Parts: sequence; structure tokens; C-alpha cells
Amino acid sequence: MMDFTLDPASINAEKTPTLRAQIQKHYLCDEQDYVQDLLDTFPETQNDEFTQSVSDLVDVIRKQNSQSILYQLLQEYDLSTDEGITLMCLAESLIRVPDIATANDLLVDKLSQHGWQHHLNKSDSFWVNAASWGLALSGKMLKPHKPHPSEAIKGLVNKLTLNITREAVGRAIRIMGEQFIFAQSIEEAIENAKHLESKKQCCSFDMLGEQALSEDDAQRYFDAYSHAIDVVALGNNRKQSLTDNISIKLSALHPRYEPSQQHKALPVIIDRLLKLARKARENNVPITIDAEEQYRLDISLQIFETVLSHQDLANWGQFGIVVQAYGKRALSILYWLYALAMKLQFPIPVRLVKGAYWDSEIKWAQQLGLSEYPVFTQKASTDLNYLACARFLLNDRQQWLRPKFATHNAWTVQFILQQESNVPFEFQRLQGMGQALYDQVHEKHGIPCRIYSPIGLHHELLPYLVRRLIENGANSSFVFKVHDPQVPLHSLTEHPADNLIQSSIMNPNVPLPGEIFVDYRNSLGIELEHDKFYHRTMDAVLPFFEEHYEACPIINGQEFKHALPRDAKSPVDNQRTGIVYHSDDIAIKACSDTLANDTFEFEDLETLTSSVERIADELAKHRHELIFLCMQEAGKTLQNAVDEVREAIDFCRYYSRQAQKNFADPAILDSVTGEENLLQYRPRGTVLCISPWNFPLAIFIGQVCAALACGNRVVAKPAQQTSLVAHRAVEIIYQAGISEKQLIFMPGSGEQICKSLIEQQLIDMVCFTGSTAAAKQIQTWLLTYCDKFVPLLAETGGQNVMFADSTALIDQLVPDVIESAFDSAGQRCSALRVLFIQKDIKDVFYQALRGRFAVLNVESPFLRDTDFGPIIDGTAKQKLLEHIQWLNENGKLIAEVSLPEKTPSDLYLGPCAYEINDFSELKSEHFGPILHIIPFEHDELDAKLKQVNNSGYGLTLGIHSRNQRWIDYIAKKAIVGNIYINRNMIAAKVGSQPFGGHGLSGTGPKAGGPNYVHAFVKEYTLTTNTSAFGGNQELLS
Repeated sequence: MMDFTLDPASINAEKTPTLRAQIQKHYLCDEQDYVQDLLDTFPETQNDEFTQSVSDLVDVIRKQNSQSILYQLLQEYDLSTDEGITLMCLAESLIRVPDIATANDLLVDKLSQHGWQHHLNKSDSFWVNAASWGLALSGKMLKPHKPHPSEAIKGLVNKLTLNITREAVGRAIRIMGEQFIFAQSIEEAIENAKHLESKKQCCSFDMLGEQALSEDDAQRYFDAYSHAIDVVALGNNRKQSLTDNISIKLSALHPRYEPSQQHKALPVIIDRLLKLARKARENNVPITIDAEEQYRLDISLQIFETVLSHQDLANWGQFGIVVQAYGKRALSILYWLYALAMKLQFPIPVRLVKGAYWDSEIKWAQQLGLSEYPVFTQKASTDLNYLACARFLLNDRQQWLRPKFATHNAWTVQFILQQESNVPFEFQRLQGMGQALYDQVHEKHGIPCRIYSPIGLHHELLPYLVRRLIENGANSSFVFKVHDPQVPLHSLTEHPADNLIQSSIMNPNVPLPGEIFVDYRNSLGIELEHDKFYHRTMDAVLPFFEEHYEACPIINGQEFKHALPRDAKSPVDNQRTGIVYHSDDIAIKACSDTLANDTFEFEDLETLTSSVERIADELAKHRHELIFLCMQEAGKTLQNAVDEVREAIDFCRYYSRQAQKNFADPAILDSVTGEENLLQYRPRGTVLCISPWNFPLAIFIGQVCAALACGNRVVAKPAQQTSLVAHRAVEIIYQAGISEKQLIFMPGSGEQICKSLIEQQLIDMVCFTGSTAAAKQIQTWLLTYCDKFVPLLAETGGQNVMFADSTALIDQLVPDVIESAFDSAGQRCSALRVLFIQKDIKDVFYQALRGRFAVLNVESPFLRDTDFGPIIDGTAKQKLLEHIQWLNENGKLIAEVSLPEKTPSDLYLGPCAYEINDFSELKSEHFGPILHIIPFEHDELDAKLKQVNNSGYGLTLGIHSRNQRWIDYIAKKAIVGNIYINRNMIAAKVGSQPFGGHGLSGTGPKAGGPNYVHAFVKEYTLTTNTSAFGGNQELLS
């Protein structure tokens, strides 16, 4: 339990390790309990004098903000409106677009789709009304009449109109940039800051931007920080009192600033940061380490402590850190920092902020299936936690931390002022925000304010700032509410505790990660980027190396081991994982006899679905063993193996619920009077499930459990490469209560087993995932040997593509391309095979891709820093090498990931990217870490789309663009099963992203979707004449 009112005097240096451990305990602590305990420490009621002081501040802010064109613009076009989001999207993207044609299309897209006319003459500002008229007229003139992006402008407006519109919007964006960006260079920043000292203000300069993707990026950021220290030092030397400082982002100092890469990244970051800190100390330039995502927090504290404790920084007291109040660990971090400062015997500056990545933190936790969120779900809880942190920092007995309160909230400012603390502190605000508030604070109290001052070129920095503004749900923040006259004053003067008491501690719009889905309970994940959870997981996984694994046919509960045993060798290290007994003639005959002679009685649906639910629970219980098998037998990385087990669990829960929901009771259909029509469902009979090696657990379980939940008998045939995983899964299924008569397990040759069972007409349905060629062979057998029509549900491969136009953000595009093309060593049926990239951004993309490739790792999946593991077997690798040879002769190598000098086996292959001339050069899918890139002109979209559609494949497709009409056009025209927009193209989530393709990529229905279970049942209609025995009771009543 957290002590929210800990007396600083009770903390001593010897408690530093204990307090460090306490930080970990609060990472995913129960929000309800934490906030309730926090509320209990704020029993005091807010007095009238305090409320009046806040009201006075708000009145002054509103009066001064009414004179600001930017605030008036944001008031009229706030972020809760389509128009407000559109303006921000233009600010984020238009400034980055290198070619005029795409810029024009983007303007048409954004300005023609909303009701700008509704904002005419609504503002008190002449300039805002003028802007509204300009946007409305532009929107009307640019309204497209044709659906095709490249045709949208032709014939609608003349070139002069577009040029004027583009220049006008560009000028408006530059004005916005001047409001939020302090300067475009550090030299300009020092010049701009000269007038601030007389107002008792100073700056914290930040060379802000996206994190480093490559070593070149990191070196460039390091050089920029080093140069900034030189320049700021000159400015500080001229100052008599307040000195400017520099904020440093650790993710800018190394491209792999991640817990999983810490053994390589941390020494480099520490070395670079120490060099900067030494230089800063020598030049009297204070430094603050910025806070970033919660998953990096632990290593950031490790880096901070190591550098701060270096003898070269002893007694400096100007090396500070940022603490985010929206994190549940904030207060425990302050306690630890206090003990650390006491231990080192010099003060630590602490900038207290609310937090800047809330949306991302919530999404991240949901995707990972965490037990709780690392951040608070209610803004009022963050505000209250901020107050608790401030209360500790301002305690008169607190001697070692130097607080710097970053806030634009008048209520929070008044709370801090009311503490009347003797602890020296300062306020901080963002450039372009909060000036009216702190002018008042300075005038009445003389307390200094530091301006957090982003520095950078507008076209590089403004997109970053706008994305942060949009991501943080800025409309709910005080800074946006305070200048909106529609927001009542009392809501701005309310104590956060009162807000929580009146509403609820848990945000009803943000359910816990396990409860986000309506149809099933989300599987529990593991936060592998957290050291404690990673080591705990590996400690549970590694002992399974000592186990002996076997796989063999299981028929009616009897194991068949008549065939010669075969070694199951791991692609990881070529070592034996276990032995497999394939289904020989004896096993196949036993299976055939069972299917032909043993009558299988269908259990009631409720019993079956309950058993399938229990399979999910049993899988979760044995997840560490299954993770091991997925890693050792299939070569999956730890994260991929965890995800696979989670997907298997999700399939069980989802399909059992879908079967119960759809088939428990007959569907009542519309009828004429005196008649009843019912639609009933029954199992198909015996389903042959054939699963692939690339998802040896998830797809195996998904197929089998869907069939079982619908009442079918199942013959499960796993891939030969991954029979051990499947065999263990079958044992777990039996443990969950599924009858051994209902599930038969047949490892071995697909042609031998499947052809024999189909030939004997013992199968009522085939469910297959694998290659297109194998699916066609099965279809041929069904048509050749079966008298009746036997349905084939096939999910096969794809020549999957992504389109990226010049509005795409390179820093988002590069990671998404790499994940899509190379995750799981490119051995996913959804993996990206061909990237169509607009020529205007080709060169900058290539440079970024090469830089990122240089810091990626291909190694054993059992090493923490491995990004990509091995190819499944020698045959698969040889096919890939043959294609790479063809590419070397016919394409152009853009980038490749180097292998280490020695790999654990000869099955490792470095990801590579080649530029080729045309999509038609690819005659088939190449199932591995090979990316083909085809540059295209702005007006070539139709031709490229036609080629993709004509290929016959249609599984997955990605789009990276800020132009919604361009996105919509591709999505409408592409004959593809799964389309992903501005994200990667892999890891479809059960129930959210039903997965499956068209044409050569599959038959449907989609796996993990609401229609999937319908494939495993037959439909029967029952029509009853209810008036056959007399009068029609329906009419008589």
C-alpha cells in the first residue's frame, strides 16, 4: 500500500534500494484501490477564498486569451469537431508533402469534406471569421465531383485557385508553427529569449522530434544537444539570475532505447549522456531528462542514477528529471529520488508534469492484455496524483528535491501557491500556452516561470507537436476549456477529488484490458519489456528444455507408435526437441475404421461450449510450456510465442461464445399467420482440420475448437514441422473434458493421411490453412473422390502489398513496413511482400530503412534482444536463397540486415529489401524475410491497383497516407480480405479483425469472425402449420 503522506524526514539514504523496489510494485497496481486511498488523504473541503482566487485567475486568462488569434481559432475549431481535427491534420501533413500534386489532393480531401459554412461569422474575431470564409469558399470550390484522387481537381477549379489555397493554408500553418515552436535554431532561440529575463522568465530548450530510428539519427541528435550546450552557455554567461536549461530525450541518443535491448543500448546512452552532462556542468547549463513511455521508465531511472552518481557530476545539483503524474509510480519515484539525493548529498531538480502519452499508454496496455493500466484512466485521478506529488515536494521538511511545476491549470497553480512552502520552486509552461496565467502569477507572487521551448524547423517539428496535441485528448484539458466561454466557471474551480466522488474512480469508457471485448474475455498478456516480468517468464520457460517430448497418432485415446520415430529438430539450434511417430498405414486404418464404424454421439451444445471454454483456461495454465514449444520447435521469438498462446486462448473463448450465441436455440423466422418457421443448426459431422507450421498452436487450436464447439468430430492433422506443439495441445484439450472419441490426432504426411480419408469418403468438411497449391490439391481430391459435395474452408497465402503516398510519415512508415514484412522472419501469411512507394519520398525512405536495418538483430529466439529468428527448415531457406539470387540479377538491393558471425544453426536469413521494376515480375509468393519495393508516380495508382487485383491473391493490404479520399479509393477498389490503414499489416485480433482473403488467398468465412462457426454447421428449416388442429389461436387472441 502506498503511503501518500510520507514524511520526508522518515526517508534515509539506506532506504534507496527498498524504495527503488517499491516503484515496481505500483506499475500495474489496482487503480480503484490506489485512487480511493489517495482520496482519503484529501479530506479538506475547498474554501470560498480558494475558489474565488481560481475564478479570478480564470477571468484574467479568458480576457487575455480573447485577444489571441490562435486561441480564438482553437475555440471555433476545437478538437471535438471534424473541422478542428481536419485543420490539425493539415498542419501535421501538408507541411511535409514534397510534391505539389499530392499537396493539392490533400487540400481537396481535407477542405471539401466538412461544413465550414457552419462557422461563418460565429467568432468575435475578424481574423477567425475571415479564415472561416476562406475555408468555406475553398471547400466549395474544391468540392470533388469524381471519386478518383488523381482526377479530383481536373475541371473543378483553375490552377490559380489551388495555388492561392495552398499558399494561404501553408501560411496559416506557419503561423501556428511560430506560436508553438520557439525558434528554428538554437541561435535564434537565444536571441528570442533575451527579453524574458526582465519578466522573471527563462527557457528549457528542447530539440524535440521523433525518436532516433538509426545510429545516424542518434549521432545527429547528440551533436545537436552538444552544440546547444555551447550556445546556451554563451547566453547564460550574460544572465544575472535565471539560467536557461536543455531538455534531453533518451530515445534520441540511441535507436534501440528499449528494455529488451538494454545490454547494448544502455552503455552507449550512459556514455553519451555523461559526455553531455560533463560539458553542461563545465558550461553552467542545467540539464533535464525528459520522461517518455511507461515501459521505458525503469531503464530511464537506471540511466539517470548511473550518470548522476558519476564522480564528475558530484555536488552539481543541476542534473534533473521529469516525473509524470498520470503514472501510478509517480509518488514512489519521488520518494526514491529523495533518498538518492540524500545518499549523494546534493539536490535533484524535478519537473512534475501530467504526462504526454496517455492515449498510447491505454492502447498499448489493451494490445498487450495487461492486468491493469500503468496510467490512470480518469483525468481527475491524474490531477489528484499531481497534487499529492506537489504536496510532498513542497513539504518544508523536504530538503533534497528542487520542484519545477509544469502545468497550465489555474486550480493546480492556486493549490501550489496555497501551500506557502519554504521550498524554492518554479513554474513551467509550454511555448504558446499559459502565458496569461503566469503573467498573473508573476505579477502577484513574483515566482519565476520557465518556458518549455521546442526548437526545430517547422516542417520537421510542427507535425510532431500536432500529433502530441491530438493524441492527448487535448479538449479535456484545462488549457482548452479555460478559453471556451461555453464551459461554466464552476467546472474549472472544482476540486479533482470532488470530481471523482461525483463520477467514478474507474473511467467507464476505458474498461480494463481484459474486459474490452463484448464477445469474450481478452487473454492475459505479459509485459516483456518490463524486466521483472521478462525474467519471471524466462525462468518459467527454460526448465522445459529438460522435458522429453513425443508426438504420435491418438485414436480413441490410444497412442500409435508403429512407425519409425523421427527426430524433431529445432530450427533454432538444429538440436533434437523430441521425436515424432508419423501416421503409418496401421494408424490410418485405425482412424478409418473408427470413422466408419464408431457412432459419434453429439453432446449438448452447452456442455461442448463449456468444455471449449475450459480449454482456454487449461492453455493459460500451461502457457509457459506452450511458449517454450513455440520457440523451440517453430523458432518463434518470445513475444511471438506469447502472442500465439494468447491467440489460441482467444479463439477458444470467442468460438465457444459464438456457437452458444448462434446455435443454442433455433432462429425464429418471419411467418404468415398460423405458421411457425424455425432455422435450426446441426454439426456437419467429421471435420478434417489441417494446420500450418507458422502458427502451430493458434491456428491448430482455432480450427479444432471451432469445429468442436459446433458439435463435430475432428481429425486434426498438424504440420510435420511442428507436431510436438500440436500433440501437447491435444493432451490439454483432453484434460479440459473433450472426449477422446470426438478428437483424433493424426501427425504425418498430409498427402498420405488426407488423401486416404477423403478417398474413403469419411470426411464431411475440410478446414485447411496453408499454401494455395496444397489447397488446390485438396479441392481436387474432394471433387474426384467424394460423391457428395464436401465443403472446403481454406485460408491460404497472399502477394500482400502496401501503398504509401508522399503524405505518409516516414518515422511511422519505416517501423510498420519492417514489422509487416519481417516479423516472424517474414513467415506469416499476412506478411508484406510488396511495397508501392511514391517516388517523391523514395530516397528519404530508403535512407531511413537502411539506417533502421543496421540496428536490427537476427539471432536465437531465446536471446532477449533478438528481433527475428530462423527460417523453419532447409527446404524453405533454399527456396528463398534462389529467389534472392534472382533478385540480385534482376533487381536492386536497397538494404539488408547483417547476420552475426556465427548463428546457432544454418537456418538464419537476414531480412532484405529489393527494388524491382514491376509487380508482374513476381510469379508466386516468397514466404520469408524478403521485401520487394516498387516506386510509383502520383498518377499511377490505378494501374498498380489493377495489377494487384489481377494477380488473383487478396489476403492483406496496407495503406499509409493522410489523404482520406486516397485511402477510401484504394479500400473500395482493392479485392482484399484485410486492409490496414496507417499501421502494420499483421497480428489480426480475434473478434476485432476477422482474418481471411479472397481468390487465391482463401474461401472464407474469416477466422476469428462472427461467421466462422457457421461453416461448421448445416442448416435445417422447420415449418409447422400451427392451425392444423383447429382454429388459429394467434388470430383468436
